[in-house]
Amino acid sequence: MTDEIEFLKTSIAKELRKKRGELNLSKSDVIKGINNNNIKLDYATLTRYETGETLQSLDKLCIILKFYNLNLKNFFNQIYENFHRGELTTELDELSEELDKEK
Repeated sequence: MTDEIEFLKTSIAKELRKKRGELNLSKSDVIKGINNNNIKLDYATLTRYETGETLQSLDKLCIILKFYNLNLKNFFNQIYENFHRGELTTELDELSEELDKEK
């Protein structure tokens, strides 16, 4: 179970950083935008979320995603797609190594 939780924390963190970057937002922009809606989120907490140091509560994740104009389903679908893309890349790398050994 620990591996799955670590994978989830890391995947969510990567996707949050990616989405914030795609929107060209600084962490300060996110903090200001979210805190303007009477929600309290500080810079250090957002940093921990984006580094995978901690797994945020579902309500905090939904607040961040709403600010990014994303829905939860699409966010996790992207994580799922990235996971399978990664598995495929790993399989192709292993196959390539096996073919190189046969030469």
